This record gives sequence, structure tokens and C-alpha cells, in this order.
Amino acid sequence: MKATVTLPSNFFKPYVKETKRYMEDEVKKYGARILNMVWQNKDFIRLMGNENQYGPSPKVVEAIKNAAQWVNRYPSPIYVDLIEKIAEYASVKPENILLGAGSLEIMDAIFRAFLDPGDNVILSAPTYKPYVLRIKICGGVPRLIPMRKNENGFSRDMGKILQALDSQTKAIVFLNPNNPTGIPLTKEELEKVLDKPVLIVIDEAYYEFCGKTFAPFVEENENVIVIRTLSKAFALAGLRLGYAIANPSLVDYVSRVQLPFRVTELTAHAALAALNDMEYAKETIKKIVEEREILFSELSKIDGLKPYPSAANFILVKVTHEKYSAEKISSLLLGKRIIVRGFTGAPGLGDGGYIRISVGTREQNDKLISALKSILGGG
Repeated sequence: MKATVTLPSNFFKPYVKETKRYMEDEVKKYGARILNMVWQNKDFIRLMGNENQYGPSPKVVEAIKNAAQWVNRYPSPIYVDLIEKIAEYASVKPENILLGAGSLEIMDAIFRAFLDPGDNVILSAPTYKPYVLRIKICGGVPRLIPMRKNENGFSRDMGKILQALDSQTKAIVFLNPNNPTGIPLTKEELEKVLDKPVLIVIDEAYYEFCGKTFAPFVEENENVIVIRTLSKAFALAGLRLGYAIANPSLVDYVSRVQLPFRVTELTAHAALAALNDMEYAKETIKKIVEEREILFSELSKIDGLKPYPSAANFILVKVTHEKYSAEKISSLLLGKRIIVRGFTGAPGLGDGGYIRISVGTREQNDKLISALKSILGGG
């Protein structure tokens, strides 16, 4: 049925219309139905999303089952028990904690709370693509500062970050460790911008795999916000639970932008169960870190691949093979039912082809290495 009323073109915000959806290019390339089938097929080894392949604690699964009977009711609007537990885990006070439906929802709320059209946000590139998209949705301007790169890896160009600051800068975003390069943030880097009158947002989604946090800086620096998630180390990616650590005034302000009931009943119970089983979490993290080092070593032995050291649960790999491109390797791996994430052409990675590989279990990593050797030779 044809619409009888057509909205005028100026009714739509141009910066929203011009912003791509997340994974829009992949949908166009493969088709929505095929991409959905591959994404959800349990026969595929998923090494593209930095998920925890060991799965959640059995206590989490039991908590979800027990909470399922209450899904007819709205969840708590204030999540007191969960906030207190997260505060205990993060070694801060409950008033320093802001909950969200994943860490990205919190970052989105921060952008919507502070950005006006024309404001800019500074990030090192390469970076997490959804942040760039959400800045644009608010009418903001992402200022991507390419990382410095040498044979040993990447480093943030703090000089150019400082040069990019101006009167319309609202925030500087750091990822600790960075996604996709895997490099941690240093105290020296952070201290160079702490005194600037802008928000310093530190995404610590992969903090547990490097063990280095900047949460203590929140106490004496009102402009610092640390964001974390239970998606990675605690294997709750499908339930969407993130949290921020910040000055109470920032927690209060940003919370006004968020939707009520954003954390579901199932998610709240699962998160509490996960945080109450730290023995399981610590053992899982230990396995992932050990497998990361083994995987890095094995990738280093394959001609045509150059992996970079990582403090997260993934490894960025430059493809230098004279015959096979990063795209070709990704496609051939897909044919072997292994999914990795391509980063060729991403801002900050314009010098060649790249893939990012999530750390899997020993069995999954062995299958990946065997597949790569069969494709590139040497196996």
C-alpha cells in the first residue's frame, strides 16, 4: 500500500541518514539471510567476535533457568543488588557504578548526553567501529588519529592527539586494551590528557585479560569514565550487561539519558551468578591468556602472516602473503567453517590487509592453525 503522505527531505537529520548501520557492508556483501545463517550456525568456529568460547559458569545457566519464571514482571528499576556486587568487584562505591545494556549502550548514552552537532570526539585509529557510528548519529565528528606503527606493533600518537584538541572537543576515547590492535593504555599516555577540560572515556572491555585498570583514577578526576562489560571475561555477550565507573555526578547525569528497565531480569540474575563464581571466571581467563600466547606463537610460524602481540583475547594479523589476500584467506576459512573478522581498509590500517582472530579453545585454535597451513602451505 502506497503512503498518502510523504515527509519532506529536510524532516530527516542528514547526519543520521549518512551514517551506516553496524555491519551494513557485510550484509550487502553476503546477504542478510546468508550472514544470519553463518552467524548462528553452531557448526562454525566463531573467531570473529572476541567471544569467550568457554561459555558461562554453570551457575549462570542455573540462575537463568530459575529467573525464567519471572519474565512476566518488569525488572528492578534500580538494580541495587547487582550494583553493589559490581562495585565490590571493581573496588569502588555503589554510587560510582552505572549499569547499561552492554558497554556500547553506556558509551551511546555518554555521547547522547554530551555531544551537540559539530562537537568532536578524539580516538586512536584503528578503533571499535560502533563508536565512530554512534558519534556520527549524534551529529558529532569522530577525529581518528592514526596509531604509530613499526615492526614490533602499534602505539598511540599522543602528540597528534593533543594537537587535535580544540574548543569543540567533548571527549577523548581510549580502549584499554585497544580493539583491534590489542595494545594496553599506559599511565604516561593517560596523564598527558588528564588535565584537559574534556571527558576521558576508557573502554576496558578486555581489562581482565591484561589485568591493568584505570578505575582508581575516577576518584580524583571527575572527567574520567571507565567502561567495562561482562560480555568477554564472564561470557555473557548474548545477555548484554555493561557498567561504567565514574564520579557520582557523572553517573547521575548520564543515567538520565538511559532508558528504564534496560537490564533484563534474566541478565541481572545471570550477572550476579557470574560475579559470585569468580573461581570459574579466573580459571577461564587464565586459559584464554595461555591460549593467546600459544596461538600467537603458532601464527608467527606461518609464512605470509604477521601477528601482533596482544593484551586482549584476540590477535590482529597482517597478511603479507604474495598470493593470498586477507579477504581471500577469510573466504577460504569460511569455507572450512571458521569465521574471522576482516580489517582491511579500516582507518589506521591502510598499509595492507588485516584479519583479527579471537582466541578460542585449544581445539578451535588447532583447527584454525591447521586450516591456515593448508591454505598458505606449510601444513
